[in-house]
Amino acid sequence: MASLSNVHKILLQSFMSRPLWTQTDLEANLTKLFQHFPEESGSRDLDSVVSAINEKLRVLNLELRKGMSEDNGTMYWALVNNKHDKMLEKATNYEIKELNLFKKMLETIIKSPTKEVASKDIINLYQGVEGITASHSDDLVNRLVNENWLTMSDEGKVTMGIRSIIELRHYFTEEFEEDLINECMLCSEIIFKGERCPNNCNAVMHKHCIKKWFQGRREKKFPSWQTSLNFGVLGLGKCNSFLKIKTKKKKKKK
Repeated sequence: MASLSNVHKILLQSFMSRPLWTQTDLEANLTKLFQHFPEESGSRDLDSVVSAINEKLRVLNLELRKGMSEDNGTMYWALVNNKHDKMLEKATNYEIKELNLFKKMLETIIKSPTKEVASKDIINLYQGVEGITASHSDDLVNRLVNENWLTMSDEGKVTMGIRSIIELRHYFTEEFEEDLINECMLCSEIIFKGERCPNNCNAVMHKHCIKKWFQGRREKKFPSWQTSLNFGVLGLGKCNSFLKIKTKKKKKKK
């Protein structure tokens, strides 16, 4: 088994100082590394490089894993601990009591029908967690948001951040009932915010995945079923047996 090259090692080390990378930034970093080490052979695409690194990390129960932002479809990469019982302990900057409160926050979000909770309700979860005050809870929420474990909207709604989506997938699937954890039927990634079928078929999709699915299709047939589904928020009209995207015709200049 070949050892890791200089490019592999430096790319892996980059996650020690910066835990979250967009795919665009990571690919740019990889290109610069190969320019610095032109003598290194082998495949130079990101997926192949990551695969080689992950082969070495497997014995440590670590993995470079990617996940998609539910807000804009941006792909991110993070270094993940695959031991679900240790998953939260990897966040060494947090005290045990803070991790216990974080678990309560995750549970509250997951059990919410909309997968989002008002920030004041998230902060008030400190009650019942020994050693945590209201101000401490408020500070913790801000830290979790700043470090991308949680996301807070302009309206003050808190939901899963991209790091939770990438790094805590095993924790979610192990700790919560199957009907509480969904996968996007188009990209197979875990999903918290998306469009759900109203006919109780349990199918749910990211909004950006729906947009991508319909791009360039003349007949907008839905991928798995034909039903009435409101895509008004996406500007896609409604889904029946076939979906038509209404586009504004450009007015001819007189």
